[in-house]
Amino acid sequence: MKIQYREIKFRSGSLRLIEQVNQIIEDYQELGYSLTLRQVYYQLVARDVIPNTERSYKNLGNLIADGRIAGLIDWTAIEDRTRNLRGNAHWDTPGDIISSAALQFAYNKWSDQAPGKVKTRFQSCARATSFRREAVIKKQKECFW
Repeated sequence: MKIQYREIKFRSGSLRLIEQVNQIIEDYQELGYSLTLRQVYYQLVARDVIPNTERSYKNLGNLIADGRIAGLIDWTAIEDRTRNLRGNAHWDTPGDIISSAALQFAYNKWSDQAPGKVKTRFQSCARATSFRREAVIKKQKECFW
């Protein structure tokens, strides 16, 4: 959805870059993907359109922001997966909130463990490979079954 909130005059080089950004976005949308700013950036770097520098990444971010405001880039085409919309939880009845709380109830499975120590059991010694070095250091040469 392209919406123009403000008219912005872009240089011809910036307009060409916006066209390339839109083409990358369209190519991936046809495959069912939505991209992040970083993914668009690396597509441009891989295609030798822009250099792989922090400055060009920041410039691209600013250009995309301005392109969105000017109505040249779809607002929903690039997503920010690190930001989540948070809202207040709502329930229709007091019983619904009690049911919701009941579903979250759990006993502390670590309550019988000594502070700082965790008992680990492996189904096979092969799965314990990453823990084996620590076990050898502590002179524990067997896996627990």
